[in-house]
Amino acid sequence: MRPGRLDGVEGVDVFVDGIRGLPDSAGASRVTVRLYAQGENVGEEVKICAADGKRFTPKFDLVAEFRRAAFDPTSTLLIRIDALDEDLPSGRKARCLGYTLLNLFHAPGDNRAQPADEQSQGYCLNQGGWQLPIYTRPHPHVTRLRWDDLNGNKKWLGCSVLVRVQPAPTSSDGLEVLSRATVPRSGDQFTGVSATKARRRASMSSRLKPFSWSSFMRLC
Repeated sequence: MRPGRLDGVEGVDVFVDGIRGLPDSAGASRVTVRLYAQGENVGEEVKICAADGKRFTPKFDLVAEFRRAAFDPTSTLLIRIDALDEDLPSGRKARCLGYTLLNLFHAPGDNRAQPADEQSQGYCLNQGGWQLPIYTRPHPHVTRLRWDDLNGNKKWLGCSVLVRVQPAPTSSDGLEVLSRATVPRSGDQFTGVSATKARRRASMSSRLKPFSWSSFMRLC
């Protein structure tokens, strides 16, 4: 997917579709997405995995909507993964598995060239799909967070998180940035998923047994 120049763009959507290769001890999992710019937490979204029994390849279908009149080009996504530890003899307990980082913007032609400061010009949205490694160490100080700050830390072998970054949908006249809070969900307008696939997912979800996640939230 070709990168998009940020000329007046006021909305970005970040999707976390799932995780691949969680460790054997991991039970139900949770993902948290935060956007940092100049040390400020611009916004965040939290989602617990779908109750489909797939412990090691959980689905999340998380969507984090970021709406700003102007974005800081140094903005960095921080994604945290938590899971219940099934190996503890005293009972299940939630623990942080790790983190990953992704620059929200980049210089033209190089998606690893994160803008150095808030005055940078001509940057692009880091648009596309990413399979990111999960690092076991805590994230560094968020004052000057960069996409490669965790590269020297230990990673979970074979464990990764699936992330997509897209410009937010707009109204037909292009004058309004749309959001789930103000517009009913419909087809691929917000998810990039076809209407047929969306109906199939809904049908599968209706066959799942009800499950309460309140205990997981208390543990976290």
